[in-house]
Amino acid sequence: MKRTFRLSPGAFWQVHKEAANLLANEVVGMAKAQGFDPQGQNYDLYGGVGLFSGALAAAFGLDLKITTVEASKTAAEDAKRNLVDIKGAKSVALPTERFLDELASHGKLKSNSTVIIDPPRSGAGRHVIDRLLELSPAHLIYVACDPIALSRDLKPLTEDGYKIQKISAFDLFPHTHHFETIVSLVK
Repeated sequence: MKRTFRLSPGAFWQVHKEAANLLANEVVGMAKAQGFDPQGQNYDLYGGVGLFSGALAAAFGLDLKITTVEASKTAAEDAKRNLVDIKGAKSVALPTERFLDELASHGKLKSNSTVIIDPPRSGAGRHVIDRLLELSPAHLIYVACDPIALSRDLKPLTEDGYKIQKISAFDLFPHTHHFETIVSLVK
């Protein structure tokens, strides 16, 4: 991915210099395999400074429609700056739970929707998963740094009809028990 990201002090970024590209490329590959619609209802939850939104724009063009949601106002401002050239990009500074509550009040997402979710180590949690089930996006890409939280969050999704299309794991912290997992789910 040929894109530069600016980060404020204290903003989250992967420690290894190649990790962000590795994860972004995998997310883009999964989106392509799912039949990602750049003009669909697309959301990048816990979107940080806009890594995955930027990667999707690099792959699908600057007309991409995507909303990046991030609780940290500083990171959301960074995302707004990092995605300024993407015509359909929005950056929302809200906790994901509150954003999804508002979004769910408008009914289900359209059939061309994709949601990328990259929660903190604790996972998305039941409230977010319940809202995603209510919104029923056609495609989900879940990026996780804790396999226990991931399995807890995947259980209700798969019980509700989501099928795991692909799972990829990355050892970004050699000689530790930590690894990143990316899961592609389709309904």
